[in-house]
Amino acid sequence: MINALFALLSLTACPTSDGHRPDVEPRAAERAAAASVHTCPMHPTVRNDKPGSCPICGMDLVPVSAEAAGTVTVTPEAARRYGIRTAEVVRRPLQETLRFAGTVDWDLRRLRDVSVRASGWVTDLRVVEGSRVRAGAPLFALRSPELAAEQSDFLASVGPARAAAERRLEALGLTAAQVSALAERGRPLEAVPVLAPTAGVVVSVDVVEGSPLAPYGVAARLADAGAVWVEATVSASLAARLPAGAPARVVDEAAPGRVFAGSVHPVVGNESTSRVRVALDDTGGELRAGAVVIVTVAPEGAPALVVPADAVVYAGARRIVFVAGADGRFEPREVEVGARTGEEVALVSGVVEGERVAAAGAFLVAADSRIQAPAAWSSP
Repeated sequence: MINALFALLSLTACPTSDGHRPDVEPRAAERAAAASVHTCPMHPTVRNDKPGSCPICGMDLVPVSAEAAGTVTVTPEAARRYGIRTAEVVRRPLQETLRFAGTVDWDLRRLRDVSVRASGWVTDLRVVEGSRVRAGAPLFALRSPELAAEQSDFLASVGPARAAAERRLEALGLTAAQVSALAERGRPLEAVPVLAPTAGVVVSVDVVEGSPLAPYGVAARLADAGAVWVEATVSASLAARLPAGAPARVVDEAAPGRVFAGSVHPVVGNESTSRVRVALDDTGGELRAGAVVIVTVAPEGAPALVVPADAVVYAGARRIVFVAGADGRFEPREVEVGARTGEEVALVSGVVEGERVAAAGAFLVAADSRIQAPAAWSSP
């Protein structure tokens, strides 16, 4: 279709009042003078040494020049008419934009376990998984004969003995404020409240009403509501382009208009995939564990030869650019493509800095080149 488009555009240019087609008929006449081969615009594999009709579709054969290796000449008039423009090959870092999805999880470094230091059983359970609590809020109460006995000893003691009893209560998990409240009340508590050591979200609750607890048994786990990160599994090739510490932007559709900043921390993976962790700055508790978010990273790569993405023509496994020369000539060059953004690509080989390549309209130049030299395009 690309071949046919360029050929038809060339053959059907608007005629002038005297019936001539500017830029097309003079060019065709020039080709005919130097041509030794005629071909079909729709089927360039049809070759004949004289004018005639295509045996496949019946279209008139057109003369093609014997330009080597598919080089074509575009007149200034044709370049203006069909919007063919060139761009300079420049050497600079190419900043590609990488996107991947990830899942929000709690920052394991900021988790806190809630445990007890005396044996007993749970009563007055006040939280469930997902509850938000403030520091010092009661999570549940612990009925413990051991704690009851220590409270009684504290209330009955005086002088140095009371100070020692106070230290024993604190060693069993009571806070200084709870010990002071006990001294003011003057009687032991049957069920001692177990308080949240920090503000956050209850990640897990491992007890129910009446559950027995042994000393140092974990009853619940708390997470800092503002301390989360994003875990993602990406391809090994993508992970290789994510440098450690690269700034990242995280967007959650559940929090429209908010962009969360963070940094990339690669995690060891296997040959085909890698785990990536994005440590986030303060999120204000807006991101919840389990949420699926989109991560955008724009690392700046090493300097490379950069051209517009439209300059590269894809021909099977080959990648071609057309290098502009003198007198409107465009020479096809096979190139190796490196990193790519939405609008630019880095070329590993095939061109040098300062050359100009066909950018806008490169596919039209390629179409004309295919008609003139189909053998050059069909070679491996």
